Amino acid sequence: MFGNWYLELGNPLLFAICNLEICDFNYMVITLSLLLLLYLVYIAIFLFFSFFNLYHMIRFGFVSPLAYVITVGYIVLTLLALFVSYYYIAQVDWTYEIDIFEKTGFLPY
Repeated sequence: MFGNWYLELGNPLLFAICNLEICDFNYMVITLSLLLLLYLVYIAIFLFFSFFNLYHMIRFGFVSPLAYVITVGYIVLTLLALFVSYYYIAQVDWTYEIDIFEKTGFLPY
């Protein structure tokens, strides 16, 4: 009864996928490389805005010696954060898979 539940939906694409054993709704994994990709998108956005900030600090902000200190401090802290994050990211096995749904027999098929 529950073995061919996709036939009752009448969707031929779903029927083809499930007959090829591609979809297994009892078992789903996500690789850690997906998290790395999300982190790299965040870093790209951060660097994009940082370049605009640095441009405006250099172009319009040097009215006092404190502005030089703040600009250099911002650059140093940004580079330090990038190097520390690279140090820890390089040690991770990015092919590891995280189980989202394990085979527990929860679903009836």
